[in-house]
Amino acid sequence: MSLFLSAQSFKPYHSYGVVVNAHSASLLTTQQAANNGYSKAGEDMGGSTFGFDFLAHYDYGALKWLGVGTGLGFSRRGGRGADGYSYDNKRYLSYLNIPVRVQFKPWYYIWFEASVEVLYFLNYKDVGYFSYPGVSGGNGPFNAEGINNMTVSFIPALRFNLFDGFSFNIGYSMGLGDAAAVKVSQPTAMSTTYKNFSVFVGVRYMFNQPEK
Repeated sequence: MSLFLSAQSFKPYHSYGVVVNAHSASLLTTQQAANNGYSKAGEDMGGSTFGFDFLAHYDYGALKWLGVGTGLGFSRRGGRGADGYSYDNKRYLSYLNIPVRVQFKPWYYIWFEASVEVLYFLNYKDVGYFSYPGVSGGNGPFNAEGINNMTVSFIPALRFNLFDGFSFNIGYSMGLGDAAAVKVSQPTAMSTTYKNFSVFVGVRYMFNQPEK
């Protein structure tokens, strides 16, 4: 009877706030596709570097244990050179981020979240020296035409409610599509593709969200 009355007293809520995540192990994984050749196009970027999210966020609590959320914000992903030709180089890709998530509360203060984030490419920045900058041969700037305008990531995460709408987040972002691809212009070269993968931690503050 007590559980029944508690369920009856719950009212769906609309909550608004901000999310800030630090991608402390953000990286661009490099995949080389050999074509029976000996050269490559594009730089290996498998080393980690700093990334972040800054999002305005909306939650709808349909049930006490189930909700959905979405948002809009700015994100940066990146990678560090990870081969013998690297000179402490870094590549940063900036995105407009639209996350969509389902939130399930299996226990008192803990939420499990499954999210898809749609990333719309805004710009990129290279720091350091690149021996293979993203074109076949030469040391010119990265070929931005190889960067996809849109990519999608899947994110499993845990959220820990602390107090009064404030929570701590931890999760893993897995790129489902290529963030960039270097097209091969020579038959003896290997093509290179990049995907976004990162571990992150962050905080969220929401107004009008029940504490429990």
